[in-house]
Amino acid sequence: MPPCKVLVCDDDVDILDMTGMLLEFAGFRVITQINSRKMIDQAIAERPDVMLIDIWMPLPGDQLTKEIKLTPQLAHIPVILFSAAIDGRIIAKEAGADRFIEKPFDVDNLAAIINSVIAA
Repeated sequence: MPPCKVLVCDDDVDILDMTGMLLEFAGFRVITQINSRKMIDQAIAERPDVMLIDIWMPLPGDQLTKEIKLTPQLAHIPVILFSAAIDGRIIAKEAGADRFIEKPFDVDNLAAIINSVIAA
């Protein structure tokens, strides 16, 4: 079975690079996107198994999640929002995200969450 493909979007290049490295080390195939406005097109082209999206970006992660869930080719793909925002869990739930994880996160916990949404 090929490794799970995770599309990660964060407008902070350091967080994007670090998250990508940690997920690759955990055995995932990682695709990254720094521009949230390009996420929908990239997701349609790449067909990831799961998407990990920051909340606070030029096109905010909650709005992006709503668009993903309304896009027929993407609606079935689990979305995990992540953020350091105090109200991040509420924002994620209201946006229709499948899960939320707080920054900073533990890579083992993130890997477990990714695996759980894929198995669901």
